Amino acid sequence: NVAILSDGCGSSYFSEIGSRLIVDKVSEYLAQNFDELYQKDDEFIKKAIVNFILENVEKFVETNINFINNYFNSDIGKRNYQKVLSYKIMNYLLDEDKKKLLHATLFDATLLFVAIKEEKCLVGHCGDGFILGNRKGDFEVLSEELKLGEKNETNYPSSIYYFAKINDDDNQWNLFRVQKINSNDYLGFILMSDGAEKPLIATTNNISTPRKNNCNVLFDILCHETEEDAAKYLEDLLLHAYREVENNNGELIEITDDDVSVAIVVASNYSTEIFEDEN
Repeated sequence: NVAILSDGCGSSYFSEIGSRLIVDKVSEYLAQNFDELYQKDDEFIKKAIVNFILENVEKFVETNINFINNYFNSDIGKRNYQKVLSYKIMNYLLDEDKKKLLHATLFDATLLFVAIKEEKCLVGHCGDGFILGNRKGDFEVLSEELKLGEKNETNYPSSIYYFAKINDDDNQWNLFRVQKINSNDYLGFILMSDGAEKPLIATTNNISTPRKNNCNVLFDILCHETEEDAAKYLEDLLLHAYREVENNNGELIEITDDDVSVAIVVASNYSTEIFEDEN
């Protein structure tokens, strides 16, 4: 079983296509290669997945070259082309890599996944967002965005790959987190994009703590009711979280127009009775 979430970069022109490529291709890749990947070390897994993503971006570009060329011939395409060429990293890349990076930046998107086979579980996270684990009703943050230095930039597979390449610095790969855990220790997982965390996670002094009540209600609804009911509850949480500022007329207004995505995995044996009996 594979749960995967990808949120496109707002400044990347084809990020919606990029996130769809990641969801479709990486989920298939993880399902088909899970046993082999699980036996490898974390560094191998990260590089294998990122290389796979970049290869599929290039395949998409080659298959849709007229579509891509029409973009670069447009006014916005020409401006973005010059913008990417001005990046300092371009001074250190060979022409072929410059071309690939130029293409990759058009499709930049985050990657969060949980892949499960029996008791083996592989968790991966590249970019912003959060992954929570449900330990019998006690939620914990398994992964959140990691930044190097003081820069406030989201890191995508393409930026990690090329900065690691030009700097010969494997520390860049730390921005893509991979961990192996025992799925039997968890009753499920929540994957969320940047923007979805406000009703599900409390952050104080840069420390993120799951809002257990809201998370548990989501699981209970999925277990005892329908996915539509869970989606409605989550939507209500988000609307309340992002309409808490009043304007001059005393009306609640939205304080974000960001799109949000949430993926939830619930164990087939999930039941509130499992942990209620222990409390």
